[in-house]
Amino acid sequence: MFLRFFLKYAQIFSLAGIALAGIGGYFLFPKAPKEIHFRHSLVGFLEETLIKIVDDFNKNSSHKVILEYGGNYTESFHNTFKVSDRSKRPHLLMVSEYNTPTIYNQKDDYVPLYQLIDIEAAKFVPVIKEFYSFKESNEEKENLYSLPFNCSTAILFYNKDIFKKAGLPDKAPGTWEEMEVYAEKLRQAGYTAFTTAWPAAYLLEHFSVVHNIPYATHKNGFYGKNPKLLINTKPFVDQLNKFLEWEKKGFYAYSGRVAEKAEEKFVKQECAMLLQGANRLGYIKDKGFDVGFGVYPYWAKMVPNGPYALNVGGTSIWILDGHPSYGGVIEFISYLASEKVQQKWHETTGYLPTTIGAYEKTKAGRYYKENPVSRLAVEQVIERANQDLPNGMRITNYGPVREKIIDSIESILVQKKPTEEALNLAVKEAQLIIDQKP
Repeated sequence: MFLRFFLKYAQIFSLAGIALAGIGGYFLFPKAPKEIHFRHSLVGFLEETLIKIVDDFNKNSSHKVILEYGGNYTESFHNTFKVSDRSKRPHLLMVSEYNTPTIYNQKDDYVPLYQLIDIEAAKFVPVIKEFYSFKESNEEKENLYSLPFNCSTAILFYNKDIFKKAGLPDKAPGTWEEMEVYAEKLRQAGYTAFTTAWPAAYLLEHFSVVHNIPYATHKNGFYGKNPKLLINTKPFVDQLNKFLEWEKKGFYAYSGRVAEKAEEKFVKQECAMLLQGANRLGYIKDKGFDVGFGVYPYWAKMVPNGPYALNVGGTSIWILDGHPSYGGVIEFISYLASEKVQQKWHETTGYLPTTIGAYEKTKAGRYYKENPVSRLAVEQVIERANQDLPNGMRITNYGPVREKIIDSIESILVQKKPTEEALNLAVKEAQLIIDQKP
């Protein structure tokens, strides 16, 4: 174990010692890998956009990045680390935000990003950088461990045609109070008002951060080990009781654990509104009706001075350990973090810009005027001055923990079990998973 630790960090220090200044700096190694294997979980036009970006790199480099689709984020993560021989794993792995604290604790499985490139020169957007940064007990500050890449946040999509039929203004509800008023008119017109993707995120996680209500102790797990879930406290009980009331009235439709069913209900015009990631516009537009956009709603009675900054979702790219050299990997990572690529990725996909340079370059142009969905995403995460809790959750083993939370949501909305009882059970079962040693 000691020999492995020594070899790993001797390699890292040698890499850092010969880095050229700046994010665009190249590293020269005689044994740099000619093939760089990059495992991802994107499909459809998002995968197509990534392929184009990778092809551009391959045309101008002596290295070749080979994309590997690993299945959805849970499958890809599990299958990658099921392989015990590290040399047979990909060089790069796209990891979902809910698995970020889990991979961080797998110390022998990765090389921290900040030890390979000049992080300060990259100038990452602070609220996004914070989510993927960690502080070791022997270090003075937090450091960035993975490359923020396809980062997104919540958006409200609405069907303009249905709104018109229901006599509603061509404007999204900004608060949950307004949502309830809209829902009543939509129900009278024969429509279910809204549905949501990813229930744990859209019913509880975003609710926590935008209202500055702790989801877990230690500031949602960012500043302490083994956080305790707080989702069985009164604010969360009240929130789910409200969704239960709306479900009974026909205002809200539960659409399962993932995105597809919720998007399908919106596309089929069964629901007038959809809460989903801003990057999903490409999957729901051009379906025979005009789409409008709004922010993730908040309760005005809870935050009379306005909502807090919203969560960062999506993924980052981790550099996996077990390979003889990282020259080509660093060249590719530097390319992905460049202003040009970040701007292109942001403007093509609707994901958030992760570097200040890409954000400012986009803001200086006409893109936000012509693409309000991206503008709203940026406003909610990057431009809101009101922030206290970090922009997300940092809970170890959060993948299976989230499943327990969704179990409780389903038992409330589908099986009609008492809300407080269901959440108490979720907290109890989830805590056993959180407290497991990594």
